Amino acid sequence: MRGALAQNPQVAELHEGLILALVFLNRIEEAAQASDEKLRLVQGLLPADYIRSASLWAQVRNWQRSSQALESGLLAHPGNTELTRRWIRFFWLLAHKQNKPFIVNQVQEVKPFVVEPINRVSTLADP
Repeated sequence: MRGALAQNPQVAELHEGLILALVFLNRIEEAAQASDEKLRLVQGLLPADYIRSASLWAQVRNWQRSSQALESGLLAHPGNTELTRRWIRFFWLLAHKQNKPFIVNQVQEVKPFVVEPINRVSTLADP
């Protein structure tokens, strides 16, 4: 599978096969890395591709990479309701794990590297 990907890195289906195989083998961190490669190399991705990458990174408790996958999805698909919802829920859960209420100031305190995306998502989430 990796050999085929080396020759055809832009083929989404090859990335899918590798990610699914790694998940099946319970090699979640490798699956997360493979999903990142897909995000980096394949054009025309769907919001679900970013959500899955974020989910895989969250399963191995790599919160920064999980957040980055969702942020990349929001940049690629501005205003996508599902990505926005997942991104807000991600920070709600993160704040909850630290026994802090979910308010923007505390999210900024927890994740200072995403201050601008918080403002962007707040704007997207406004009715």
